[in-house]
Amino acid sequence: MNNNFLLTTKWTSWVLVVALGLSVGACSSPEQRAQAHYVSGKQLLQAGEFAKAGLEFRNALKLNEKMPDAWFGLASVDEHRQNWAAVLEDLQKVIEMDPKNFDALIKLAKLQLAAVQMDKALKNVNLANDLKKNDTDVLALRAAILFRLNDREGARANAEQALAINPDNPDAHAVLAADQMADGHSAVALQFIERGLLKDPKNLGLLMFKLKVFEDGKDDPKLEATLRQVIAAYPEIKEMKQALLGFLISRNRVADVETEMRAAAAADPNDSGKALDLVSLIGATKGTVASHKELETLIAAKPDIAAYKLSLAQLDFSEKRTDVAIAAVESVIAKSKVKEDVLRAQLLLADMNIRLGRTDAAKELVAKILAEDAKNAEALALRASIRLKANDVDNAVADLREALNQEPNSVPFLMLLGRAHERQGAVGLANDRFAEALKVSKYDPQVVLDYIDFLERRGKNDQTETILTDAVAKNPRNNHLLKALAQIKLNKQDWAGAQLIAETLKKIGDDSGVGTQIVGAVQLGQKKYDESIATLKGAYSSSDQTPQPMYSLFLAYMQAGKTSEAEDFIQSILKVNDKNAEARVLLGSIRMTQNKPVEAEAAFKQAIEGQPANPMGYTSLSKLYMSQKKNAEAETILKTGHEKLPEDMDISLLLAGLLEVKSDFDGAVAIYEAQLKSKPDAVIMINNLASILADYRTDPESLERARQLSQRLEAIDLPQFKDTLGWVAYRTGDYRTALTNLEQAVEKLPNYALVRYHLAMTYIALKRNNDAKDQLQKADALLKDGDPLKEKIRAATTGMSAAN
Repeated sequence: MNNNFLLTTKWTSWVLVVALGLSVGACSSPEQRAQAHYVSGKQLLQAGEFAKAGLEFRNALKLNEKMPDAWFGLASVDEHRQNWAAVLEDLQKVIEMDPKNFDALIKLAKLQLAAVQMDKALKNVNLANDLKKNDTDVLALRAAILFRLNDREGARANAEQALAINPDNPDAHAVLAADQMADGHSAVALQFIERGLLKDPKNLGLLMFKLKVFEDGKDDPKLEATLRQVIAAYPEIKEMKQALLGFLISRNRVADVETEMRAAAAADPNDSGKALDLVSLIGATKGTVASHKELETLIAAKPDIAAYKLSLAQLDFSEKRTDVAIAAVESVIAKSKVKEDVLRAQLLLADMNIRLGRTDAAKELVAKILAEDAKNAEALALRASIRLKANDVDNAVADLREALNQEPNSVPFLMLLGRAHERQGAVGLANDRFAEALKVSKYDPQVVLDYIDFLERRGKNDQTETILTDAVAKNPRNNHLLKALAQIKLNKQDWAGAQLIAETLKKIGDDSGVGTQIVGAVQLGQKKYDESIATLKGAYSSSDQTPQPMYSLFLAYMQAGKTSEAEDFIQSILKVNDKNAEARVLLGSIRMTQNKPVEAEAAFKQAIEGQPANPMGYTSLSKLYMSQKKNAEAETILKTGHEKLPEDMDISLLLAGLLEVKSDFDGAVAIYEAQLKSKPDAVIMINNLASILADYRTDPESLERARQLSQRLEAIDLPQFKDTLGWVAYRTGDYRTALTNLEQAVEKLPNYALVRYHLAMTYIALKRNNDAKDQLQKADALLKDGDPLKEKIRAATTGMSAAN
């Protein structure tokens, strides 16, 4: 802050305050009153009362907007608020009225340098230089601007001139360091940085530059030491502490991370957030038992901090200790005297009830909170969740919009609103909200994966690789993101890209064996069968024998044509565990390839007997029966599986399909509706339910339900979904929409008679009988005698003839 701007002693401040108090009553002109507000603003600014100072400066400018000093004061207030756009505007006002204001020119040039407005920055620093020749700060600033303009010779000249006048100027040293770094001379760059730090050891710019030098040079000890140096100099910069923790985590120094976090928590024992961060780390590295113990210790030491009790309740709830968790939360609600703690507990209890399906209890709690505070953001979001479950989507969206008005950067609210918009069929809005959440969360891995799921549901697979690549760049050691990106690379047959990710997974210490499995998949894709089998054998033997490595090795044997080796492998697994359902199913698939259906049936039945809670046995056996035209037997086995596993999607789809075949449409609808309650974004279920309602229901309610469901398929570029969209539109009388979608569907599915029939019926509705006749003939030619659709085609043809 400039000395000409602020008064320098308490005595002069007091004199001015007194003088102001004596004279205000006598002020008559707007200029005098403006001056009084300006002087008051200066005093408040000196005292650190930024909000009040800003008010005084604005009052002065309302009376006299031609006061450059008041604009400069307002710039200082806006700078404190970090409202850089406002600072820029304030300083420009100053220079418009006072073109020779040196301090304003320098501040403005620095801002323009930061905003990469290089030409403007250079113009203003040159004007400042004209006012003060050979000012070292001006020369150093001009050197930095010239360097960014790639005028390295000019940058060096200005920096050296500054140092000739003042050998200790840190900014000039920084420019010369950057110049050396550009040529790869990191050692020389470091010398310039250290010279600058000798005079100004807390210069943040130089310290950050020093971090970059050590990071680029992969000098971990010096990088860590410098991080600690910055933290010691600037303990208020939380990002630096996070950077140190990130550094330690990236080097797998989990014990050191815990030490740092314990020290931070011990230094501020009343900050529950730091203690809970430590609990999260312990849970991630040592498991839930250890985090449970840590929370119990915290509660014993600080029994009045409700946050610890509520966190323990959340942990118990996640571990299925439901009654214990709910009792703990209810205890906080009943006993706590802190209003905020009671509110937090009520919100948590409502959330628990929603998850448990206790909707009425959740509604009651949320209503109570909103009765006291109608704009409570978390309560609104909870009510939105309840409404979404009840398919009250429009009101859920309204709640979430209001919640975001209160907390516009809440990632959970943005994600939930995205899902609500998707349920509405407003896919563009849904995508906007997911993308916004991605940005606000700074590519949080879980947000990335949820967004990828959304895009894949919408058939927008082309965008997923770009997003995952960006996410991995920001989270280079996150194995979940790396695995997702590797799968995309494998699907695209980008073998080199997948191989690189496999190597990265190994380097970061991922011990899941996925890296080795990726290598094996790459070799398999390249038809290097023997190499792939050898690699995948290693992956399987070093794994915990989970299904995926078993499947990968089995697939490699089968693709290599080594069926007997595949069988030996599966039999070796069954010797260890004869109830392994996955292995039994794979054995059954071998028997199918050997044309031994009786033995395959026995294997699938053994899979069910060994693991009745595993869906694979039911689906495999039912598919075998369906291939043998034994639909009754398939239905029986699927119903058994559905009773055991009512939420399994594969079993539900197969069973609903069989029910449709036997014209039990109400039964099929019931299954689809039940699935959508637990999986509201399952587009296959949405498509099938909309289709069956349009085909076999005639009541207005069912057709409206079909229309609402089909809207959620609009942005998915799959011909099967276009057919559903078109047929639902036809059934609800929207023939133009039907025509657009069905013509696209026929173009992609020319050999599907039903799709051509749907298009023909739309042509008839639009009185395009010749086009309809052509489609009906083509559809009929695709069908075998006895197909029920032939009868519908004949009826449609007869109807056209009668109409003519």
